[in-house]
Amino acid sequence: MFITIPKIYGKLFPEYDRYSGRPLRFVMSMYGTTLCGKYWYLNLLKHLLELGAKASESVRCLFMRVDIDGTQIYVLNYVDDMLYYGTNTDKLAEFEERLKARFNLETMGQAHGYLGTCINQLSNFGIDLDQMVDIVLC
Repeated sequence: MFITIPKIYGKLFPEYDRYSGRPLRFVMSMYGTTLCGKYWYLNLLKHLLELGAKASESVRCLFMRVDIDGTQIYVLNYVDDMLYYGTNTDKLAEFEERLKARFNLETMGQAHGYLGTCINQLSNFGIDLDQMVDIVLC
């Protein structure tokens, strides 16, 4: 990918004047470029496979890990929004730490919303999903 930085930036930032007004080649993809979503997905996929997860064949943004003891961990990913949950809090905490060791992960606690959907955990541990409510009200 090549870009040209306008000459005005060379005047505003003299230390970068030699780069302004001429084509520059990016060495790696950047957020917002056409292929960055693909590269992020491949990077995440590789790491999740290393952690023992498998990608769903029908929903490519869903990853599942089922351990020998029956513990299950599910990961939903859409671009840079991730939702994960599991059946064992200790193994889920370990999984989260391993994600944090590889990625700049910001945890936000229990999910109340995801991609415009309100998430409410019921007293019987069921989950209620609602797309009709404004996400701000979740």
